[in-house]
Amino acid sequence: MNTPSHDLKSHSTITIESLDYVNPYDFTAVHRHNYFELICFEKGGGIQLVDFNEYPIKDYSAYLIHPNQIHLLTREVRSKGFLFQFYPEQIISSEISSYTAFYDLENPAFFEGDEHLFSMLNSYKRLFELESRKSKKSDFYLLNSMLLDLIRPAQVNFKSDSGKTTYRFKELLESEYKGFHKVSQYADALNVSSKNLHALTNKHFGSSPLKMIHNRLFLEAKRLLLFQSLSIKEIGYELGFLDASSFSNFIKSKSGSSPLALQREIRKIHE
Repeated sequence: MNTPSHDLKSHSTITIESLDYVNPYDFTAVHRHNYFELICFEKGGGIQLVDFNEYPIKDYSAYLIHPNQIHLLTREVRSKGFLFQFYPEQIISSEISSYTAFYDLENPAFFEGDEHLFSMLNSYKRLFELESRKSKKSDFYLLNSMLLDLIRPAQVNFKSDSGKTTYRFKELLESEYKGFHKVSQYADALNVSSKNLHALTNKHFGSSPLKMIHNRLFLEAKRLLLFQSLSIKEIGYELGFLDASSFSNFIKSKSGSSPLALQREIRKIHE
């Protein structure tokens, strides 16, 4: 299985579609694409698979699918809503870009069961439809304004110095997980002790930094095992493991299976 990442028609526009729009790819099979999708449900019903985890689709909800996340949306007939599609480079504020990119990769829901927030997104949808007739430039400002309204509650948690350091760790983890496998490497880059970093991630994320590092590596390993035609050895090297044995031991510690057995298992589940 070697499913490519799907592109939008243009990097210069923000796309808004009904959930019933005609996809350019087979949306009934697991897939991924290199842009964000903010999927908004007025009426829920069904299941979403995001990076090997299933989430029920609820009324008045919005879910953010990140670039390269594994995704499958199985909707019930009654479900209805719309979605926004946009590229990372269409976010013009570095602060919004950072919060959006690393908002919460382990939970795609921005909100669920919130009629007020859904109404806000519906209002933005109407504004996009009106303003796009005048100027494509206004789309970018509307997109960033909408994202800022969505992430504002999360920003509160990262206003303190400790919160900012913890957030920088998560940002660093996303960019360096292939090269940095040790807590000490992140601590040094952040100019804090490993002990302090452990205390900060437990406070803000309820998890140790080592567990977060291993979870990110394991997620990417599963993505590559599912989609890529690389050999097990090549996948290990891609993720920064010095030899196939180290990679195999890591996968076995996380899953109880060898890389090849895990690959067969996840490909069978998601065929």
